[in-house]
Amino acid sequence: MKRKRRTVTISEAAEALGVAPKTLYRAVNRGEVPGIRVGRRLLVPRDFVDRILAAKPDVPGGER
Repeated sequence: MKRKRRTVTISEAAEALGVAPKTLYRAVNRGEVPGIRVGRRLLVPRDFVDRILAAKPDVPGGER
């Protein structure tokens, strides 16, 4: 049985979140998004991405 990876690449996380990879790199560098550096690679915890996607949208005036 193949185990689910606990981290995703910046590109994978950006695609799932609907943002540009460059935007996500900047958010990690500002400390807004957790990042794990392994050598030159920058990874994002999968549970962080899942929590963001499961959260209610932060839209003024409620959901749309």
